[in-house]
Amino acid sequence: PPNPQAAPAPPPAGYVPPTYAPQQAYPQQAYPGYPPVAQPYGYPPQPYGYPPQGYPGYPAYQAMPPATPMVSPHIQRPPTTQISLPPPPTTNTVQSFTNTGVEKKTSLYVGKIPEGIPDDKVKELLEICGTVVSWKRVEDVETKKPKAFGFCEYEKAEHVMRALRLLNGYKIGPAELLVKVDSKTQAYLDDFVVRKKAILLQVKEKDAAAHIEDFDKSQADEDVRVVEELKRFYESLQKDGIVAAVERRLQSATADPKEEGKERSGRDRDKDRERDRERDRVRNRDRDRDKDRERDRERDRVRNRD
Repeated sequence: PPNPQAAPAPPPAGYVPPTYAPQQAYPQQAYPGYPPVAQPYGYPPQPYGYPPQGYPGYPAYQAMPPATPMVSPHIQRPPTTQISLPPPPTTNTVQSFTNTGVEKKTSLYVGKIPEGIPDDKVKELLEICGTVVSWKRVEDVETKKPKAFGFCEYEKAEHVMRALRLLNGYKIGPAELLVKVDSKTQAYLDDFVVRKKAILLQVKEKDAAAHIEDFDKSQADEDVRVVEELKRFYESLQKDGIVAAVERRLQSATADPKEEGKERSGRDRDKDRERDRERDRVRNRDRDRDKDRERDRERDRVRNRD
């Protein structure tokens, strides 16, 4: 068989190529508005399904079958565990944290309550700083009289911190209140402030700055309002005469012991003098009585002689 890669042999001398009937060209489809595509190199278009033309007397080259398309093998990937992260806090999260109550109610110690202030007035004073859940003033076991201290429980931590800021050292006359918390409650309040500011800082930067500024401003405005209300409360105590009563009691309790001793010794001397005078009066009466008796006896003796 001829080698397909060798050059084709020239036709023999005197060879006349046969003539073929012109082949009917299949109409070429074209897009509307565009001319039909011309066949390259001037060859007539080949009908579909006709074998390709070769040299006469030689078999046409067989077209190579199409190659089998390569399919990329599917790589099995190991399953991965998807970790879902919590969404960042939003404005609603901050507002809900600010507006809701704290995890536990907190209480504080209220001491050095001056004698003469009714218990309901003390509670009214504490309620100026926030919502009071309970107020219990300690009583003496024997006399049942209220002592100078008690314990107040507030609903929110902000109320406790405001009472510590504004009521500790609050003056009622010459007396000053003592308001404090124990170390455990103070640690809880410090942690409360840290957690609250941490949540505020997790929002968008501009929102966090706005929330912190609003929070600080609201606390300052609330303190100003409470201070004004505390002034009005003190004026009501003055009007009711409670401040004057407290001052009198404190002056009596804090009098100078030396001066008080002098007054006591002076009073004792006066009593002794009065006692001596009374004794002298009794003695004088007794002497007068004895004289009267002696006079009566002498008169009786004179009568008897007569």
